[in-house]
Amino acid sequence: PFFQGAHYSGDVTAPDALLGQPVGSRMARPDEIVRAFETWAKQSDRLQFETHGHTYEGRPLVHAIVTSPSNMARLPEIQAVNARLNDPRGLEEGEAQRLMDSIPAVAWMGYSIHGDETSGADASLALAYHLVASTDSAVEGLLEDLVIVIDPVMNPDGRARIIAMVEQNAGFRVNLDYASQARGSWPYGRGNHYLFDMNRDWLAGVAPETRARWNVLRQWTPQLFVDAHEMSGLDTFLMYPQNAPFHPSLPSRLAHWQGIFADAHGKAFDALGWGYYTREWADAWYPGYSDAWGSLNGAIGMLYEQGSNRGQPLMRESGEIVAYREAVHGQVLASWSNLLTFQANRAEIRRDAYNHRQAQLKVEEGARNAYVLVPERVGRRTSQLVQTLLAQGIEVHRLTRAASGSNCLSDMGEIEDSHEFPAGAYVIPAGQPQGALVRAALEFDPRIDDETLLDERARLERGEGSRLYDVTAWDLVRQFDVQGWTCRWEGEFGEAVTHAMLANQDAQRGVIGARTEAGPYAYALRGDDDRSLAFAARALEAGLSVHVADGAFVARMAGEAAVGFPRGSLLLRRHENPASSPIPGKMAGGGTLDFDAWVERVAQITGSTVIPLAGGRAGSPETADLGGGHFSLLARPRIALLTGSPIGQQDFGHAWQYLDEVLGVPVSLINARDLGRTDLRRYNVLVVPSGGVNGILRDQKEDLQAW
Repeated sequence: PFFQGAHYSGDVTAPDALLGQPVGSRMARPDEIVRAFETWAKQSDRLQFETHGHTYEGRPLVHAIVTSPSNMARLPEIQAVNARLNDPRGLEEGEAQRLMDSIPAVAWMGYSIHGDETSGADASLALAYHLVASTDSAVEGLLEDLVIVIDPVMNPDGRARIIAMVEQNAGFRVNLDYASQARGSWPYGRGNHYLFDMNRDWLAGVAPETRARWNVLRQWTPQLFVDAHEMSGLDTFLMYPQNAPFHPSLPSRLAHWQGIFADAHGKAFDALGWGYYTREWADAWYPGYSDAWGSLNGAIGMLYEQGSNRGQPLMRESGEIVAYREAVHGQVLASWSNLLTFQANRAEIRRDAYNHRQAQLKVEEGARNAYVLVPERVGRRTSQLVQTLLAQGIEVHRLTRAASGSNCLSDMGEIEDSHEFPAGAYVIPAGQPQGALVRAALEFDPRIDDETLLDERARLERGEGSRLYDVTAWDLVRQFDVQGWTCRWEGEFGEAVTHAMLANQDAQRGVIGARTEAGPYAYALRGDDDRSLAFAARALEAGLSVHVADGAFVARMAGEAAVGFPRGSLLLRRHENPASSPIPGKMAGGGTLDFDAWVERVAQITGSTVIPLAGGRAGSPETADLGGGHFSLLARPRIALLTGSPIGQQDFGHAWQYLDEVLGVPVSLINARDLGRTDLRRYNVLVVPSGGVNGILRDQKEDLQAW
């Protein structure tokens, strides 16, 4: 049993009965996990079950809140007090301590963000059942002291994919070989539907799973943040503490607490004679991992890496055979150990979380204390970045008039004693409760300490390989292609920005400007607006004629107002396009819209800004008229995207998501190994992600040249 000697209430159905076989005998499907938690929520007053979002494939993203019935009755109060402690501004020390003593501490238990690291999600079933059904007084006491939020299956799409692969490749005979395809194949189940690695997405928040999870975490802001993973099945069990380098924005006592948790964790494993280790390869540098994001919010981030066998037994190099249930048991024991350690130290850990938030309010005298984002002409990318920051609880302000900062450094390395920023620029103060996350996300060039670099250099020279696990450089400002600065800011930061303000700003899309009764001569879209591409894709797919400008031009709107457009702007002339076109999103025979109504509808669907033009004459003698050769006719893209081994999974997924979701372009997925047998005459664009250039393209060189 996972919990030796435990006694359970007969009123709560055991997970073995819900699954039809013991937990850990196979991988539970995402829907089975959801159904188990739904059942327990009906049977027990210790568990509340909620859906916080949905995946691309429509599966629910869920979490369970587990605590005592008395705590359950005051969850809104607990959340409100927790929120007040997260913002220490104006809070007297005595009142802060009273609030800390008045509510239970909060733990977040997250499982299997990588869908093919499966044992964590199965462990969540055993852990939740023990918490909900146990009649032991120790469990009852734990639930009085803690609110435990369980995210049982963080990546249901990836989990469903790997389970299907394993089941389809299973034979009658058990195969203990770790390398067998029976454990999965390209693209495996690590990523979500578009194969995004969501354990690298915590700062950018591209995936809907990440954004939905932010919302729940902001409601609870836990003081313990557990992130359960798997690694090679030939390995044993990695647990924190981490090794160098350490990001300077992490809580000052994080390493101290990770050591205490690891000591208790190790004793629990020692009692069963299990192998484990710490610090060998998990550094604390990149802030975009799950546990790092949790730590930057003030929690004790704890990661596990259990040796993986994906639902089947396997043989390690030593000859030891490890059953899947043993992998699940490792995750259960680690989780239980961490909860007990958290309970025993909850008062001090909560105090440290409060102190971490409080410390962020102070900025060194004379140091740069603000990050400034200068909106581009259209402002959409800046708006997206600001929305991303707001969604993580970061405070953002907007200048209502021009203002200057001193000692300014740009994201491109420019240094200015003073720099003036226009009205509309966004200012993010470093001195705020989320200051650690602000610095981690927006610092342009964080530097690893010299001691770590010297050690790294020595290791590389000895041929030992790097100790750095993964990402070593990032810049959220450049990632969104926004102009950013960091400055010393003495004046007001401007008005506080809200999601509603940005939504109102984004609502000012569609066809803008005056139109004559006869309709405009043409419609134009700016080339520096990303959404113009999505509009063009829909228009070309519908058979409309779209031109692209080879240089900047000026045109006139109705009422003779002149408006400038950059190179790459798009033009749809009325006389070249049909009087009516199929309603967007409707199948053939689903009705039509006239030209103007179609443009308006697609502008709203894509969030584009479309400007009606009064005539074909240039609005300036220095630029071209609208009917000449400076506007090239675009061809409808017929895109083939290479997929399958040896194509890089994430690069493929990123390209696929951009073309499919962002631009809305139909994409044909072509297996890379079948390229030589594919009639490429149907396509005019071939997208080759990483992994396909040296092998696939070289082997098909003659066919591609002919194409």
